[in-house]
Amino acid sequence: MRLALVDGKRVEAQPGLSGSCPGCGGPMRAKCGEVLTWHWAHLNAECDPWSEPESEWHLAWKARFPEEYQEVVVGPHRADVKGPSAVLEVQRSGIEPAMIREREEFYGEMLWMLKGDDFEERFITQYLGQGIYAWEWKRPRQTWGVAERRLLIDFGEIFEITRINSHQTPWTGRGRYVSGSELYQAVCGEGVELVKHEWYLLNAAQHANRCQREEAHDLRVKREREAEDLYWAAREQQRSEDERRRIATALERKRLEDEARRKSAEEYERYMAQCREHDARQERLRLSEKRAHSMFAEVQWYALEQRRGVIYGEILKRRPYPIKDVGSWSTPDLQDLLVSLERRGITADFCQRVNQ
Repeated sequence: MRLALVDGKRVEAQPGLSGSCPGCGGPMRAKCGEVLTWHWAHLNAECDPWSEPESEWHLAWKARFPEEYQEVVVGPHRADVKGPSAVLEVQRSGIEPAMIREREEFYGEMLWMLKGDDFEERFITQYLGQGIYAWEWKRPRQTWGVAERRLLIDFGEIFEITRINSHQTPWTGRGRYVSGSELYQAVCGEGVELVKHEWYLLNAAQHANRCQREEAHDLRVKREREAEDLYWAAREQQRSEDERRRIATALERKRLEDEARRKSAEEYERYMAQCREHDARQERLRLSEKRAHSMFAEVQWYALEQRRGVIYGEILKRRPYPIKDVGSWSTPDLQDLLVSLERRGITADFCQRVNQ
């Protein structure tokens, strides 16, 4: 213990002093050696069943709070630190899960402070931003998996475990670093003046440096995220512009294709109209030629009929022998005869006389 009653007052251990326990009233002796921190010890058995041998680390933590809040007797037990707002239990050695639950139920609003020197190399933290750290605890102290009150670890700086995953090892979770003044307010309440202790000055400097590093990290991450957001915004804008350009190009291409298809259809219709007009013209020419041939044949036939007697006479003049039934020949027969005579070399004067 750090404090005992001497003449009714709570005092620290001094060489040669004797006192009594504030809890049980039993005699206590001041132990003031050259190695360990000066403290009080019961001459008889310890009155508090929860009491354990205290190290210099225990005594140093108690000394960081006002004396009236140190080693406060609560029923049959003696709290390490009990302020108006909460109890702080300083724990170095292992403790059974049942004892953890019993103390949490007995004290109610409380905090646990663990000494982290023994496992600091197995407790790895990684800063995530906004004051939050991810942590991994290799070969953890399994008993602390049942703790339901605030769990803090003393690594020189105070680390608070805010979330824990103890279903598998190594344990993982989230946490943050807590300043000494914040811990003091959590135990003593807001507005209570901070005691003058060199540890708070050292811790304030450490915590300020850490906060500066965290702020610099957060600022760098913020700028990187802003730069990344700008990059992706530019990419998205470029993608949107590319998409609009692609759509505009596709619409223009479709318009040109439709226009070309329309022009092709018009040209095809125009070509087909020309073809139909040409065919109709050729048909008209053919019919005109056919009618002309028919009219010419009719004219020739009429001429032959008119000059049948003259033709007979001309034929008879050129034949040394009589032609049988020449008078009964039809006009086509006369035409065939004239053609055969022309092919055989009859002079043109014959045809001229026939046609006169």
